[in-house]
Amino acid sequence: MAEATGYPGGFSPTCVDAATLAAFVDGTIDPAGRARVVAHVAACADCAELVGEVVRTAEEIPVETRGKVLWMNRRGLAAFGGLVAVAASLLLFVLNRGAALDPLVAAVGNERLTLARPTGGFQYGPLRSPVRGSSDSTNYQLLAEAKKLHDRALQTNAAADLHAAGVGQLVTGDTTNALDSLQSAARLAPDDATILTDLGATYLTRFVDRGDHSDAAAALDAFDRALALSPPLAEAWFNKALLLERMNRPADALTAWNKYLELSDDRGWREEAIRNRDDLQRRLR
Repeated sequence: MAEATGYPGGFSPTCVDAATLAAFVDGTIDPAGRARVVAHVAACADCAELVGEVVRTAEEIPVETRGKVLWMNRRGLAAFGGLVAVAASLLLFVLNRGAALDPLVAAVGNERLTLARPTGGFQYGPLRSPVRGSSDSTNYQLLAEAKKLHDRALQTNAAADLHAAGVGQLVTGDTTNALDSLQSAARLAPDDATILTDLGATYLTRFVDRGDHSDAAAALDAFDRALALSPPLAEAWFNKALLLERMNRPADALTAWNKYLELSDDRGWREEAIRNRDDLQRRLR
């Protein structure tokens, strides 16, 4: 995607620019470009909000003008007739994914069940063992929500549902099935940055558990692909930094932590990133 220059507010230079979105709306963009637009909107809160504004504004537009230039939104982007339907479908894609993971995120609460950070808005908390432990520490609500996501994925075999199921399996300690679900999701939606981030998070988890360097290589590949598609995706930078530390690449890990800190304002996750960054700086000195 071309650089989005001249946009005010919180938009990043990596956000979708006017020319790319116009090509997307006109149907002249190539399939890979279309997938990148969808993946970016799914991962970028500012662009998701913009899409929501487009949908809301559509209700105010007279029918007779919808084939022409309709309005100029706050990014200075001219919106054309087909944009309303496109925006609505993109917004539904984003909201459906969030809605699918919301019960899982709520069940996890502020418990940290994986070293890696999944996408979906999970709260920061102290790391503890996965839920498949002793009966007094088992989070049965979480297991129930993860099973619902798994059952839905079996019914639909849709990329978004396989992704949600994989995240559920990851946070319940079932990395083997999480990899199966997320690999299937990535095959169906190879340009979805959030799927790739969670796939990398699962490989990272297995690498930490088993020490198999093929898992580390697979995790790094997934994070790099995710960040090529959506450079502002904070979870991908966080996980990549964790991985690079464990691959004994402190200088690269330091770069990744600094990049993460440029992007994230989530207090708990930031504090951990700062601790890790400062420790690396001491080691490198």
